[in-house]
Amino acid sequence: MIKAGFSPGQSAGICAVSAAGGILSLPIMGLAAYIIPELLGISFDVFARAAIPYALSFYVCIFIAVILASIPQNISSLRKDQLPDINDALSGYLHLLIPIISLIILLMAVRPLANAIFLSLVILIAVSSLREETRLTMDKAAGALVDGMKDAIPIALACAATGLIIGVFALTGLGLMAASWFMGFAGNSVFILFAIAMLVSVVLGLILPAIAVAALSGMLIAPALVMLGVHPLPVWVFIFYCSVFSYISPIARTITDAAEIGSTDSKKASIAAWGYGALALLVPVIILTMGN
Repeated sequence: MIKAGFSPGQSAGICAVSAAGGILSLPIMGLAAYIIPELLGISFDVFARAAIPYALSFYVCIFIAVILASIPQNISSLRKDQLPDINDALSGYLHLLIPIISLIILLMAVRPLANAIFLSLVILIAVSSLREETRLTMDKAAGALVDGMKDAIPIALACAATGLIIGVFALTGLGLMAASWFMGFAGNSVFILFAIAMLVSVVLGLILPAIAVAALSGMLIAPALVMLGVHPLPVWVFIFYCSVFSYISPIARTITDAAEIGSTDSKKASIAAWGYGALALLVPVIILTMGN
């Protein structure tokens, strides 16, 4: 992107906001996509299907924003000789699509979800052994286990914090108190309550990870919307969507990693990401209006 004419900050911002949409998208989605269905007593595939329109709309908005930004800078498409050869890029790795496809199917068909993940790992190990360059050696396996444990620490902490939040709200009645206050403040307007949910999620996302944003926003505002007759599923999908923007705050891992790759400042990358992602904030408003 830098070679094409985008600045390092713009390039890092585009990468970060595009990566943020990954928590809305199948097959993996974000951690909240596994916790919310448990709270609602529904299956993962029901929640995932409800999030598909949001995921597609998110990337359409990012695509439009990038195109609009490229026009005043006279950024054109790359020449054919500048493009990577797709055959060379995928050669020797196409078989690794099998575990990804298997994971999607297993997540929809197997319960509990832990069994689906375990089976997909077995398939991954078996399929990767088909070619020498992707075969899992002892060194690779040890490195994968170490990296997995390191990556699991923040996820475990986030899950623990989320459990504490849910427990406090459930046992103290704080959730119902907050719901009554928000209903009074919004004048029993569903649209205003959704606007408050979006604002709260975006502000919390500046300092908290997505799972904490979804849990807090959901416990504070979701009960009020449900009490006004809105089905819990669209309420939680809406909040889940708004939590995406926590991934483009200046302190988010996606921003710092993208800034490092683009050799730029994380603040510039975050500002650029918000610029490209601002259009995507209209997505839930449009979907709610159509649904209404």
